[in-house]
Amino acid sequence: MCGISGAILTDETLNHIGADGPAILAARLGIAMQARGTDATGIARFTQSGRYKIAKLDVPANKFFSKRRGIGGGSRAFLVHTRAMTKGDPTNPLNNHPIVYGGIVGIHNGWISNDDEIFKNHQLTRYGQVDSEAVFAAIAELGWRKALETIEGAAALAWFDTDTDRMHLARQDN
Repeated sequence: MCGISGAILTDETLNHIGADGPAILAARLGIAMQARGTDATGIARFTQSGRYKIAKLDVPANKFFSKRRGIGGGSRAFLVHTRAMTKGDPTNPLNNHPIVYGGIVGIHNGWISNDDEIFKNHQLTRYGQVDSEAVFAAIAELGWRKALETIEGAAALAWFDTDTDRMHLARQDN
């Protein structure tokens, strides 16, 4: 299964840890959970102005963070994902996390058994092959409450809604 982590940093914390602090924290979290998945690593970072940047590669976290120094710089919040492939080839960046769909930027650990049906039944566009994309497409198009009612499977989720500038966490087993 995959590894997911993230942080929202207060102004006080940002002042305390300095400009490089978010990058160091993100790298430490990613490397610490590398055992949860080595097929790909990704990060989404969110700045004070509400903008975001994403980086992801089909490499383990230790290689990812050695190549992507400074990815967390200037961040006020971030999401980190280490992927253990279940569906969707990790050499295709669209299958790796964070996944962006509409105003949703998300990461997922688990499996979704009805991902094909979600895309078909709600006439949603599919870009990659990974089952996680269905969750974030449903959240973007149906809202998070309806999306969580729609998905079948196990899910630990973290996502950032760029329209509301809020991070969400959810867990579901069914």
